[in-house]
Amino acid sequence: MSVQIARPGITFREPRRRSRVAEAFGRRVRALMERLARRIEEERRYRQTVRELMSLDDRELDDIGISRGRIREVARSLARGET
Repeated sequence: MSVQIARPGITFREPRRRSRVAEAFGRRVRALMERLARRIEEERRYRQTVRELMSLDDRELDDIGISRGRIREVARSLARGET
């Protein structure tokens, strides 16, 4: 619907309602962005964990039950929230 105001040539239109296709597309884009944000955060946690574990000496790693060769595996599992 258009509404003509005092000055000729200027009209205001009511915003169109988004179609179901546009709404579905918007939901998919939001879901994709949320997955991407979670993946970026997981990668940040992984890198931080690797950095911290690599800074420990072998004796400290042995105390917590991790061998140096398993640091990346353990860090990945921790970053994903797996125990």
